[in-house]
Amino acid sequence: MRRFIPWFAGVSVLCCLAVWAALHLPGIPYNVKEIFGHGGWVRGGLFLAVILYLVLGSPMLLACRLAWPGSGAGNPFSAGSISVLWAVQSLLVSVLVVYGAPAESLHDLVGSPTLGWPDSMELGCRLAGLFGAPLAVLDGAALAAVGGIRRLLRWDVLGTVAFAVVLWYVVVVHGANTDNITELLPNHGRNARLLALFLWVLLLGLGMSLPTVLADGRARILPLAFFAVAAASVPVGWGLAVLGTEGHVVKYGRTFSALQFLLSADRERLASGMHLFMRYAVVHGGILAMGVLCQSSVGACRGLFRRGSPRPGRDRYRGAR
Repeated sequence: MRRFIPWFAGVSVLCCLAVWAALHLPGIPYNVKEIFGHGGWVRGGLFLAVILYLVLGSPMLLACRLAWPGSGAGNPFSAGSISVLWAVQSLLVSVLVVYGAPAESLHDLVGSPTLGWPDSMELGCRLAGLFGAPLAVLDGAALAAVGGIRRLLRWDVLGTVAFAVVLWYVVVVHGANTDNITELLPNHGRNARLLALFLWVLLLGLGMSLPTVLADGRARILPLAFFAVAAASVPVGWGLAVLGTEGHVVKYGRTFSALQFLLSADRERLASGMHLFMRYAVVHGGILAMGVLCQSSVGACRGLFRRGSPRPGRDRYRGAR
């Protein structure tokens, strides 16, 4: 734990600076300012740091514990444990967001409570469904990076991802309390192009985990691996993001794409063409950079990347044949 504190402090400082910049620089999407500007830039930065470690860092810890049971990563887990660990991840993230994000932003994401449950309980359940699928895909990507593609193709991993995706569809599309998300999806989420979004998340997950595993704790190699993966993944990610989102949203008397809505500074100044692509590239690269940083620090501080540990791809998963 003592080795982890300096890493977390460094990430927290970066997040605080990023939130401060987002609140003061022009051209930042207003919805980003709304979420992280709640309570000031210091609180927003710390909140962002914890979220990043839970969402982007925890998949590497989970993958190493499952794939390298004898590497000092802890006690071995049985096949099927990924579903339990994924559920814990989803619940932790949803609880943190419920109590850390402004209520207006939560209602924009999942709508106002309508089931008659306590507000925090319904919002938490809906957020768990919303975040569960991306978390499951990121877990699968980390397992593939650590132990090879065979880890991703195991029944327990594929079953967990499939269940998470179905749950996401039920909560976000079929049982949606607001159209703020569905209107950004192709045909309001009722189109096979929607699967491109999950491939996009898988691409991001591999882009975070592969440089971390390839560097194997060697700091000098990490930047080179990161830039190589990032440069290759940005155009592919752009194509998947365009394919998996709605291209013509008619709202407020204007027509724009989902990516324009998400990445533009506001609805009056819509980015387009190369400007929109560059904004996407910055977001894509930023997610990968923070993911690599979180996963590398988690792996290094837990002793997962050390001399004598099994090399990536070696079959150490309990129950693997």
